[in-house]
Amino acid sequence: MAAITVIAELKFRNGQRQNFSVEVKNDLCSLANGINELKVNVSQLLTEVVEEEKARRDCGGGKLPAAINYLFVRV
Repeated sequence: MAAITVIAELKFRNGQRQNFSVEVKNDLCSLANGINELKVNVSQLLTEVVEEEKARRDCGGGKLPAAINYLFVRV
């Protein structure tokens, strides 16, 4: 059987997009593991973005803007 690709896309407010994808087998356990892998990868990036935004806020004293516009996951 062909592999299935699970794709997540983050779209930032500035229009930049970050894509993540994992290939999974055609069974529920593999799909769950693939989604978990995407979750870990997206969480890493979001942690970095939040830390950068906190540093900017701390330096400039401004309001912390929401950096992520949306997260889209497609199987």
